[in-house]
Amino acid sequence: MGNSASDYTIIRVRPTIDFDADGTDNTHAVDDLVFAPTEIPNAVLGNGGCSELLACYMVDYSNQNTDYRLIFTENTASVTTVATGGLNTTVNISVANLRTLAPCGMMVNDGEDTNLSSSSNDIDNARIHTFAPQTESMDGTAPSKFLIQAAAGSSSVYVFGIIKAGTPDYTAVDQLELVLHIKKR
Repeated sequence: MGNSASDYTIIRVRPTIDFDADGTDNTHAVDDLVFAPTEIPNAVLGNGGCSELLACYMVDYSNQNTDYRLIFTENTASVTTVATGGLNTTVNISVANLRTLAPCGMMVNDGEDTNLSSSSNDIDNARIHTFAPQTESMDGTAPSKFLIQAAAGSSSVYVFGIIKAGTPDYTAVDQLELVLHIKKR
């Protein structure tokens, strides 16, 4: 969880992903919620603080060839607030609920666009996805800073994941791990 002598920390979180133990309905589709809002504990210094997210990686222990969107928010919500059908259904969050979540921003990975982010499967049985801030700029470059902020009264930030491309077929609830490099001061 880092130490108090450094301005930097690496926080690892393992979101719970949807999968059916009987294997009948494990495949996700584009725009499906792959994991619900997940706490990133102590992501900022002090309640309501703000930190810079320097880098974001996702270790995929199931080696899926998938692209993801990660939405970082100040507040958390239940799964059905984000996707009324629950995990492994299309994200259909209302405007009111999105306002309540208070988004900080979105990061994406795209195995096709190595200028922004990428996925590597140099490891035989796993894959490490690299994320970059979502960009709509004309030149395709990502913003140089990505800030995350906690709600008043909290030092936690939240993240949920959406399938951007691919049809992953997970076989366990703990096959994804987020690795977040954070500058707190």
